[in-house]
Amino acid sequence: MKENNNEILKIQEISLLLSTINNSLKKVSNKNNDLIIDLQTNNINPSKVLSNINITVGTRGRDIRDSSLGLNNLIYLSLLMMQLEDDTVPKVLSENKMDVIKELEDEECEVLDDCFEKSGDKYILKSDIQKEKYNELYKFFDINRDREASFTLLAIEEPEAHLHPRYKEQFIKK
Repeated sequence: MKENNNEILKIQEISLLLSTINNSLKKVSNKNNDLIIDLQTNNINPSKVLSNINITVGTRGRDIRDSSLGLNNLIYLSLLMMQLEDDTVPKVLSENKMDVIKELEDEECEVLDDCFEKSGDKYILKSDIQKEKYNELYKFFDINRDREASFTLLAIEEPEAHLHPRYKEQFIKK
């Protein structure tokens, strides 16, 4: 049963989310290699597996409930920063959404095919896109997005009261 439950952790959206969380955490923790978030499933009924995924921290897989409050605050802040990231360019598109978007694309412009790869019934943003291609893709989605432009301001009162001294400066720089 545990092996079947672990298959859920291989779902592309979950893998992409985990990778994005770890990249965000690296930014605020000065690339500390021991601060790696991972997910584990328990040996439980498959219908309840999503509600029983555990978050682990570090290379030794320490349960997040056993980590310090400062580390948990750092993880929380990195999740907040991840949520605030510019989402003009989507990381995953359904097949239907890609079909609609391709209709907007100029025939001479092949940026969608260059930047997304099909995986099953989804399109995943490639991770090795050249900067000029990404800028072209960003411009395309900025012009054609289906929502109003906005910006977000995040203010944290006394971050030094919530973070380990080692991480304060790094977080403020980011």
